[in-house]
Amino acid sequence: MVLDCQGPGSFAQLASGEVGYTVGSLPYTVVLVVLAFLMGMGKGGVPGSSTTSVALNSLAAPEGRGCLDAAVALGVPITFLADCTVLMKYHKAARWDVIKRLVPPTGVGVALGTQLMGKLSDSEARLLVGLIIALILFINLAQEMLVPKQKAPQKAPQKAPKGEKKAATPAEGGAEGGSGAPAYAESLWFAWVVGVVGGFATILTNSMGPMLNVYFLTLKLEPRVFVGTRATLFTVVNSLKMLQRLSSGTLDAAMLKVGAAYGLIAVAGVYASTAIIPRMSKQLFMRLEYALMTFASLKLIDAGLKLGYLG
Repeated sequence: MVLDCQGPGSFAQLASGEVGYTVGSLPYTVVLVVLAFLMGMGKGGVPGSSTTSVALNSLAAPEGRGCLDAAVALGVPITFLADCTVLMKYHKAARWDVIKRLVPPTGVGVALGTQLMGKLSDSEARLLVGLIIALILFINLAQEMLVPKQKAPQKAPQKAPKGEKKAATPAEGGAEGGSGAPAYAESLWFAWVVGVVGGFATILTNSMGPMLNVYFLTLKLEPRVFVGTRATLFTVVNSLKMLQRLSSGTLDAAMLKVGAAYGLIAVAGVYASTAIIPRMSKQLFMRLEYALMTFASLKLIDAGLKLGYLG
């Protein structure tokens, strides 16, 4: 059965369970619950969880006209609620100079992705998303190589004279970005490359995280500043995406209602991450993430090219 997800409320009926649909032997609603929880855990700090959620969401999306784009649109309110939850805790640590630098190019990337998505067939969309996931996988692997295995010994901080407040150092997320950050890290051209590519990817797949991770690692932001800046930027970007989706009609009232319900599950995932992180094996989790992303990418490319090798 070929589905049409472009009619008013049609995908909302699939996502809410009003119209039955299964992924393998699992009801689609169960799959969406798992994906929302994974997204929330990723926003809460579990490495690779949100990227895995994005890859599996694209893989599990029903086959039919506009279904992949509708599945991505449903993720906007879900990620928005998860980001707002993280933002409440870390908003004071955000670096607004970095956010202001990234918002304009990200808006351009979102606009380019929006124009392209409306002109793609389902198979073309799956091929493009598969290629983007492959790019994200490559960026994740490159990011692993960028992170030093051992931290260099740091000099003990000098005590400030009595009555004077100690200024934030670059390594603590101060005004100059981070200790040892390369000169291009603060440049506009670097921010535009990250913003345009990230904005393009986020409108097609809801996955801008890997690009931002590489950017923030280059700036060498202190962890709390890293999380606060990331959560604040994502909240701004998801607000823009929400307005864009509402104006284009790809996100309507029915979709918002369903997305908000799954968003609460994502919020639960954010809170659950605080208990999961200390007990998890990061190495095992990352290996599983890379395996799932590789399979999802190959499966989508196979479907997009209609090769039939992977079913």
